[in-house]
Amino acid sequence: MERMTKLIGCVRAQAAEVGTLFREERAQGTMEYAILVAVLVVVAIAAITAVGPMIGDMWTAIEDGVTRATGAVG
Repeated sequence: MERMTKLIGCVRAQAAEVGTLFREERAQGTMEYAILVAVLVVVAIAAITAVGPMIGDMWTAIEDGVTRATGAVG
C-alpha cells in the first residue's frame, strides 16, 4: 500500500509539471504575439513618419487646386 501511495504521489507531481509546461507554452505564444504586434507598431510609425510629409504636400496641392478652381468660378 505504501508503494502505491508513493506511485500516486509521483504521478501527481509529474502531472503538475506537465500542467506547468502547458501554461508556459501558452504564455510563450502570447509573448510571441505581443512581440509581433510591437514590431508592427514600430513599422507603422516609421512608415507614417516617412510618408507623412509627402501626404501633407499632397493635401496642400489639392487645397491649392480647389482654391484656384473655386476662385476662378466664383
